[in-house]
Amino acid sequence: MFSTTTSQNKIEVSFIQKGYELKTPKNLVLDADECVKIITWFSDKMGLQDWAITVLLQDKEPEWFCPNDPSMLGACLPVVLAKESNIWVSPQRCRELNNNIFRTFFHELIHIIFAEKQVADSEDLEFTIDKLSAVFCGLYFTERTAELAETEGNNR
Repeated sequence: MFSTTTSQNKIEVSFIQKGYELKTPKNLVLDADECVKIITWFSDKMGLQDWAITVLLQDKEPEWFCPNDPSMLGACLPVVLAKESNIWVSPQRCRELNNNIFRTFFHELIHIIFAEKQVADSEDLEFTIDKLSAVFCGLYFTERTAELAETEGNNR
């Protein structure tokens, strides 16, 4: 549902879509090559080109991750002064908890932005990052779907 409200010098636009589910484009898999594409895409959009981002896509928690919490899908450990970040995402946990692995990856990437601004981690921040991850993931899917379609069309 789409609605617009206009009042003195103010326009409010709202969009409500119930039951929206983020669908991963056909044939798109989060592997090393796709991680590089996502990091490049996200870095270009968010000005993180000078950051070194290391990604671990594995089910075993990395040594630098302490909580040992089975509900954690991933983690981000940014070092702002060095402009480096380690990101870990557990494919198995994403599957088990029915969470889109791409969205989880974007969630962890977004932590870098807030770390740069020295925003302290909190439940409110996690909520905000979770919402933003859906937006970034949706935008990325839209662009990649077009790329994949174009590539498929050129291969015919």
